[in-house]
Amino acid sequence: RGVHERDHAPSAAVPAPRVVTPCASRACSAAVLEGARVCEMARTRECWAIVFIVSALFGGGMMVSTNLAQLLGARGERARTGGALAIFSIGSALGRALGGLGADALRLRLGLPATACFAVDCALMICAHALLAGGASAPPLLSGVLLAGLSFGATWPHVVLVASECYGTAHLGANYGFFDGLCQACGSLLLAKLLPGHVYARAAAALAPAHGAGGGGEAECVGAPCFGDAHRAIIVLCALGLCASAWLELAQAARARNGQTGLT
Repeated sequence: RGVHERDHAPSAAVPAPRVVTPCASRACSAAVLEGARVCEMARTRECWAIVFIVSALFGGGMMVSTNLAQLLGARGERARTGGALAIFSIGSALGRALGGLGADALRLRLGLPATACFAVDCALMICAHALLAGGASAPPLLSGVLLAGLSFGATWPHVVLVASECYGTAHLGANYGFFDGLCQACGSLLLAKLLPGHVYARAAAALAPAHGAGGGGEAECVGAPCFGDAHRAIIVLCALGLCASAWLELAQAARARNGQTGLT
C-alpha cells in the first residue's frame, strides 16, 4: 500500500519550460520576448530600435552639457555658462521627477504604451536643438538648454518603463544595464564628442581667414556655423527616433491583438 500511495502521490510542481512564442504579425519581431534575458532580448528588432532612440536622446543631452561653454561662447554668451549649466541640471532633475508621472498619464488616461514616452522625449529634444541652432540671444539659447535637460532627464525613467513593459521584470536589472551602458557609450562618444568636435573644428578652420586668425594655436569659432551641423544632425536622429517610437507602439498593439505573451 505504501508503494502504491507513493506512486500516485501528487508530484511537486515543475516550472514550465521557457518557450519563445513566434510573432504572427509582420509588425513584430520573429520572437517578442517577455521576461527575456539580455541575449534573448538582443535578438529582437525592438531592442535595437530602443538602443537607437535612447542613444539619440542621451547623445543630444550630453552634447549640450559637455559643450556648453563653447556653445554659448560661439554666440557671445560665454559669461552665462554657469547659469546655463544650472538650468540644464534643473531641467534634468525635473525630467527625472516628472517622467514617471507623465508616463502614467499617457498609459492610464490615454491608454498609450510606455514607448509613447520616447516620442515625447524626442519631440522635446528636437525643439531644444532647433532653439540652440537658431537662437542668437540668451532667451532662446537658455530655453533650448532647459528643454534639452528636461528631455535628457526624462529619458532615464522611461528606459526602465519601456524595458519592463517590452521584456518583463524578471531580468530588468540586466536589461536596463544593457540599454544604459550601450546607449550612454554610443551617445557620449559619437554625438557628444566626435560629432560636435568635428563640426566645430571644420567651422573654425573655415572662419579663421575671415577673422585673421593665426596658426599659432587652436582656432576659436564664433557664430551659428560652429555647432549648426551638429544640431541639425541630432534633430534628424531624434526625428528618426520619433518614427521608431511610433513603430514600437504599433508593434506592441499588434502583439496585443494577437494575444502574445512571449516568454513566461
